Amino acid sequence: MKKRTDVILKLREDRSALEKLLTEYVQTSWSINRFINLFNAFTVQGDIVLFSHKGIFAGSPLQRLSINIGAFLLGPFYFFYRKLYLFGILFLIASSFIAYISIKTGFKSIYLLNLAITLVVFIHVNAVYLRKFCDNLVKSGYGKVDEQYVLGYMKASGGVHNWALLGGVVYLITFVAMLVMIFS
Repeated sequence: MKKRTDVILKLREDRSALEKLLTEYVQTSWSINRFINLFNAFTVQGDIVLFSHKGIFAGSPLQRLSINIGAFLLGPFYFFYRKLYLFGILFLIASSFIAYISIKTGFKSIYLLNLAITLVVFIHVNAVYLRKFCDNLVKSGYGKVDEQYVLGYMKASGGVHNWALLGGVVYLITFVAMLVMIFS
């Protein structure tokens, strides 16, 4: 935890280093600026500020809710897309279990629990991703080893899996079909 805090504080002071490291890690040019802005809202404890003392509609847009539409639409496959395998597997197991219980018991409303879990993930996935980014920086030896090694490590540990997009589309279609079948 202390090492992650040190990395966050160091990168807040050096925007060019943050941009370079996130570019290597994220590897999708359209989302670099969004993750840089989210990193600036990242607390040293490793959370994105969800509520300030002014409430959910704080003056600064960086203190408002951090949402991720891709995570909402792709469900657990967004985690696979971003190489967050453990979270993807846990989310997939939870979704499958809830669907199974809903079908087995005939209690249709329990399937809404799946939607609730998806909404929670939808709000917290950016913080999880940025924590993983910082943890990978710590693992790479950031600040102690050669910069090229760190950049190579971040490129290898980050990035995306495009195959997960296909799985996410199938998941989304299945999710919508289940909702239609259950509530029709």
